[in-house]
Amino acid sequence: MALSDILNSPHLTGCERRNYKDHIADCPVCGSRRRVLIREDGDGRVHAGCARGCLPDSILREWGLTHAALFPQRRPNANHQRPKPGWMREAPRYAGGPVRPQSEQ
Repeated sequence: MALSDILNSPHLTGCERRNYKDHIADCPVCGSRRRVLIREDGDGRVHAGCARGCLPDSILREWGLTHAALFPQRRPNANHQRPKPGWMREAPRYAGGPVRPQSEQ
């Protein structure tokens, strides 16, 4: 699921957009207004937390969602490759040789 799916949940009340990827909503557990911060990371993961310390499990349960809603679906054709073994031991590849500080040049 994505952030838009969570924001379209019928159980979500009082949701407002704060900025580009942050939203605030009413907490369904403690009943406080505008206390749940819903934020999406750059990789698509969604975080939801109450300012009064309500557990994310109980918040999601009240919204009728599961933990799977917080993580983006993997695309089956995603071109993600694991790094080859020993990649950290290789020398860095720079076009002009090793990078030196300005004071040594």
